This record gives sequence, C-alpha cells and structure tokens, in this order.
Amino acid sequence: MFPVSLSGSVRIANAHARAQSAAARIVDMLDEKADTGARAQGSEVVFERVPLFGMSRTNILGPFNAGSFQVETEDTALRVRYRLSTMRLLLFVTGAVGAIAGFDAWIRLAHHEDWREAVWVFAAGWLWLFGMNYVIAAIRIPLWLKRELRNLA
Repeated sequence: MFPVSLSGSVRIANAHARAQSAAARIVDMLDEKADTGARAQGSEVVFERVPLFGMSRTNILGPFNAGSFQVETEDTALRVRYRLSTMRLLLFVTGAVGAIAGFDAWIRLAHHEDWREAVWVFAAGWLWLFGMNYVIAAIRIPLWLKRELRNLA
C-alpha cells in the first residue's frame, strides 16, 4: 500500500523446486545483499532489519527496512508474493524535504515574500525523492526475484 509498503508477486515459470527450497534461496539472496536477519518459516521468509548505513546506494534493499516473501506452488511454477516496508524511506525523505521547505518558507517570510511557494518546493521534492525511489524499487524487485530464482532445480 503506497507509500508505506511495496507489494506484488512474481511467477517463476518451469520451476521444479519446492517452496521451502525457494524460501531458503531467498534467505541467501537477502543475506548476500545485507545483514537483514532473514529467516525462513516454512515457505515464508521474513526480514526485520536492513542496515541504514554501510550499504551502497544501489543496493536493492536500500529503500526497505523490513518485509516478507511468501512462496506458493502453482502447477509447474512458483509464485512469490512480497510485501516490503518503505517506512524508513518515507520518514527520512519527508523529514529532510520538510526541513528544507521549512527553511525556504522561513527565508521567504523574512524577505516578505509568499511562503506558499515553499509548499510547492516540499511537494516537488517529496514526489521526486520518495516517488522515484519507490518507482525504481517497484521495477527492480520483481526483476531481481525473477533473475535470481529462475534456475531453481
């Protein structure tokens, strides 16, 4: 549910693996990217933390602070449903852009200018920083899952 989380699903065709082995692979994938504390509970993978610092900004898990993956069997395929929390990104971007817009409004008021333009600064900055990170993550996560899980035996 935008903007608090990113949800979706990916179908891995011709996957002849069990849901538990796919879940174990997802735990390995998460551990390769960061120390997330990922754990498999049957065919579900849950991770509760992603480090805020120490990761490159291109890390696939950068926008997320927690999440879960549910692996289900569909005929000869696997369906991976995911729900990833973007709360940390939401709070960080809102706070940072809000501080900049507040400073802009304060400067405008000091110069007897219209402070309402600062609202547009906030809206444009928030949409660009949060919105684009969200859109990029929404594109990258399914591609990452398909690429990493396509060779399950």
